[in-house]
Amino acid sequence: MLDSAVTASRRLDFFAYYLYVGGKVPFAKHSDSLEALGQLKFRANENWKLCDGIEKVIAYCEAWEGKREKLPYEIDGVVIKVNATAIQNELGFHRQGPALGSRVQISGPARKLP
Repeated sequence: MLDSAVTASRRLDFFAYYLYVGGKVPFAKHSDSLEALGQLKFRANENWKLCDGIEKVIAYCEAWEGKREKLPYEIDGVVIKVNATAIQNELGFHRQGPALGSRVQISGPARKLP
């Protein structure tokens, strides 16, 4: 945005999802990074869950079908991420960032905020 006044007038906010120290991830697990971000007082989304097995992942995604409309922000799906940092590094990166997860589309149209 070239006009900083337009940018300043917008309600911009963010969730921190990744923690890097010296250009590297300081933990062996992504879940540890999420917990550390919260402890460091970054606004980290608290709606994540560590799932042990694909059945629990599926149940978590299905549970979000009815919760999405209650959020004060817009989402179009749930992101499933690999928790082990070493495996994330093996998966590599793409232009949007680490290739460590997949987004699962939640049925129905995305809700527009006022």
